[in-house]
Amino acid sequence: MTRLFLITCSLIFIASCSPKSSLPAPEASVPQPGSQTIDMSNLSPCPNWLTLPNQDDVTSEYILYRDAIKANNYTKAFEGWKKVFAVAPAADGKRSTVFDDGIRIYTKFFEEAHDTTLKRDYVNKVLDLYDQIAKCYPTGANVDAQKAFQYYYSFPGYASDDSISALFRKALDKDGLKADYFILNPFTALLIQQFLESKITLAETQKYATQVRQILENGLKNCKTPKECDPWNAINDCASALIWKEWKIFMIVLITKTNILKILKLLLQTVMPSTRPLVDSDGPNVRTRMKVYLP
Repeated sequence: MTRLFLITCSLIFIASCSPKSSLPAPEASVPQPGSQTIDMSNLSPCPNWLTLPNQDDVTSEYILYRDAIKANNYTKAFEGWKKVFAVAPAADGKRSTVFDDGIRIYTKFFEEAHDTTLKRDYVNKVLDLYDQIAKCYPTGANVDAQKAFQYYYSFPGYASDDSISALFRKALDKDGLKADYFILNPFTALLIQQFLESKITLAETQKYATQVRQILENGLKNCKTPKECDPWNAINDCASALIWKEWKIFMIVLITKTNILKILKLLLQTVMPSTRPLVDSDGPNVRTRMKVYLP
């Protein structure tokens, strides 16, 4: 029971420290037509602009709509995005940027919408774009991880915590130590919650608790640039600073002889209030965002 308590405490502190950040940004560079030899190998099977007779027009539209996104003019960006997506959803065949931009636009529309039917339609469009990414770039980013992240932070109440956790577990089983840092925060929160609700076994909890720590260690070891290392360091620094709390709380348990699971539930509510579901006018199970952000 002592080991169980410490494992769960460790997960709570990692979850509470992990920075809530956006998904990794897609590449913004655009290949310049005619500036270099076009490599037609290893391209996405989905339509791209490399062989289009109006390639220059399409890439120009691409640049313009992305500028509109940067200017926070999503209505204007959407019009240009639709034109590019209709003929070259795979961009130059090597990046998922057009799909990623569509996800960003529809997510923004979701945030601004008030009609529940319209909001559901935007959610479905986002999920459809993720499915298309999986087909067009089967060896690319882990779509299950990104779907779960979107459900957890952007679309609370549109999927059960059980299904979101299942998506995260599927992503972790696929990526192993190469999993992205943005998984650690929401997954550990859900892992703790499901264990305390007796929805997953102790063995499974220990398995993923170990994997979370190994992912963090691997990220710290293999990141190369400040941009890559900053989120990993933020998670590690915060978790290390809070390790002493595990022992302090454990001593309280020994002294009071209070049921450990009750203490852990209280700890979860105290340390991670921003991950608890709330009731809001926008719908049930609306989850507030984490308070810790990267610069």
